[in-house]
Amino acid sequence: MVDSIREVEVRSKLFYAFVFAIPFLRLATSHIPIPLTTAFIAIFAVKLALNMVQNNDEYLDGFRFVYLFLFIWIALAHSVNTIRFGFTFDEARLLAGRVSFAILVFMTYYVTRSFQDFSKVQRIVCFSVFLLSSLIIVFAVFHLDPFGVMTRHPRTYWGMSMPFNKTSAVPMSYGEFAIIVVSALPALTYSLNKTVDILSRKFAALSMIVILLAAFITQSRNTWLSLAVTFVSLFFLSQSKGHRSFLKVNAVLAGLAVITLSAFLLHDVISEFINGFVSSGVYRENVFNRLMSFRIGMELFLNNSLLGVGNSNIEKFTSVLHKHNIEIVMHNAFIDQLAGTGLAGFVPFLLIFIAAFFQLLKISRSENAQISIYGRLLLSSFIGSMCALQFYRGFFSEMLAVDLGLVMSLWDRYRYDICSTQLITKVATKHHFGHPVQEFYHGEEI
Repeated sequence: MVDSIREVEVRSKLFYAFVFAIPFLRLATSHIPIPLTTAFIAIFAVKLALNMVQNNDEYLDGFRFVYLFLFIWIALAHSVNTIRFGFTFDEARLLAGRVSFAILVFMTYYVTRSFQDFSKVQRIVCFSVFLLSSLIIVFAVFHLDPFGVMTRHPRTYWGMSMPFNKTSAVPMSYGEFAIIVVSALPALTYSLNKTVDILSRKFAALSMIVILLAAFITQSRNTWLSLAVTFVSLFFLSQSKGHRSFLKVNAVLAGLAVITLSAFLLHDVISEFINGFVSSGVYRENVFNRLMSFRIGMELFLNNSLLGVGNSNIEKFTSVLHKHNIEIVMHNAFIDQLAGTGLAGFVPFLLIFIAAFFQLLKISRSENAQISIYGRLLLSSFIGSMCALQFYRGFFSEMLAVDLGLVMSLWDRYRYDICSTQLITKVATKHHFGHPVQEFYHGEEI
């Protein structure tokens, strides 16, 4: 018994250490993050395999089986492309990435089996993102570039250069930074409102300021938009009654009215605003290339609708269809998966999102207040991540894998709560004939 407890503690500490390291895995300092990630995933794979052998029925039940089936389906789709294109290194690397993503999802579920575990994972994510954001601010203000990722061309918005002339993006991708930030933002917001007991209100407020400042300094349009969408989703998913709901509805209607009138009366002003946001020079060309990549991606899919052209070949094929013969990256996770693996890989990819959103919508409506709040927290994070993926192709992000594992864990708590409530209802009906069940059991937690 003691050995079992120690094994769980070691497993949890190793997992928590990896979660803390996730925001820093994209550092461009050396090749250390790749073998480090591989080592962690290998250990997790062994632990997970042993657990699945000992508790195989657990993973063949409900949504756990659905996710397992979908991940195997995606892996098979990438395996076919790996064979089709002569076992190229890039396709094999992508296949390994998909398998690692699935391992991390189930490892998260394996470790987080209680509300305390859930809160601890969220707390670690918030601390890590806070540290990452602090580094971004320090590097930008003092023009430090220890990782070789300082942006050399400051972006200009509406005729004004962004602060500090240059900026630093510690993650290799702005899209990755967006997903990392929105994973922490809902927990910080709910802690600030004292809705959940994850972080103190003072630290939540400090972290929010630091993270938002870092997001501004990065000059990442993707991050800005994802943060805005996350805040909006938090606003609409927060529970409110009476006049507050009435004010929300009227605020939405007023906003739509303003947008409609602006489209007609302020067309020139809006056009100048959008042009200023797009920026000029190299960044304007960057925006138009991304829009063109979406069209090219759909053409690649239509020409190879069943199996796709292989994710590692997309850039090569874009140069053929691009009018200037330029290789461009597919800055959209959905179109990238559709063009790379065709319907064979896109269908399970899409079903993963559908399953997760279905679960979160059910969880967020739970009568158990704690389960409902955590469900809305994760749903806001997922909505922000989906927004980031519209302009970033890296769906198989480690942080997103952790969020998906938390969804599976929270779903177990939701189902257990329903079953417990039904059991209590039966007992109450048996022992209190003719009396409403709610009078005896309203608001009790199991």
